[in-house]
Amino acid sequence: MRLALLFGCFALATALACDEFEDPPPTAPTVPDIPNTQFEISGRWDGQTNQGRPLRFDVRTSGNIVQATISIHHDCSGGRLVLQLSGYETKVSGDSFSATVTWRRDQDGDKYYTGTLTVSGRFEGNRIANGSFVNGITDKQADNLGVCEPSSGSWEAARAE
Repeated sequence: MRLALLFGCFALATALACDEFEDPPPTAPTVPDIPNTQFEISGRWDGQTNQGRPLRFDVRTSGNIVQATISIHHDCSGGRLVLQLSGYETKVSGDSFSATVTWRRDQDGDKYYTGTLTVSGRFEGNRIANGSFVNGITDKQADNLGVCEPSSGSWEAARAE
């Protein structure tokens, strides 16, 4: 009898407790997507590195950076190695971007250089962007340039009209 009474009280308490939550709890409001950038940045950007070499990239309305090209040089013990590295792509996040690519440059058939390039930047407005680059040579099979130190620097670009 006690067991039946106890079970009956439990069932009654459970039924009362469940009745208190007939409506589902409220849901959180939806938050709109955060835009890639606060600036109007789509279009062609042209600039220059602190080495005096050209830089170019296109920004699509989706915030993707495409057709990016940078020209840099390395001062090596046997001379200067000039590289034009192109084809890297990345996406703008907030007002910034960063891309790291591994590259290979063939020279004279069986001679080549390989390395890693990182380019980062920030849009400072609708028409100005600046950033930095670091490029390191990871393998050198070409002759006559000796030891090539990593190359790093800054860049600035403006959006074309």
